[in-house]
Amino acid sequence: MDTEDKMSQLERLFADVREYINLRFEALKLQAVEHFSSFSSLLFSVVMGMLLFMCAFLFIMAGFTCWLSRALHSPAVAMFITGGFIVCLTVIVLSLRKYIFTNRMVRFFLKMFFYAAPSEKTDGVKEENDEA
Repeated sequence: MDTEDKMSQLERLFADVREYINLRFEALKLQAVEHFSSFSSLLFSVVMGMLLFMCAFLFIMAGFTCWLSRALHSPAVAMFITGGFIVCLTVIVLSLRKYIFTNRMVRFFLKMFFYAAPSEKTDGVKEENDEA
């Protein structure tokens, strides 16, 4: 009877280990879905914001070019000046792209994958930012 009792305990232990592994795998899948939805939401927001900004920028530049062409009495010169402004703006954005895009995306992914969400924190543990 002692051997049967040990075998049943061992079987329960293996069943519990299998259940634990399955639950951890399910939690990992849910966490991946949460991260993917968060990332896709951010990506969609950024793309929509960029599209709206580019449309507004297009109309502002068109209005500026029309105003400048009337002021200078030369549409060609106004278009060259506007094009030069856009080229200068492009050079500035490309020179700052690491700061603007790369560093912010890295920080976003670090927060998303490596830091616990507020709901996952234990109640008794305070973080350094919570003390203030």
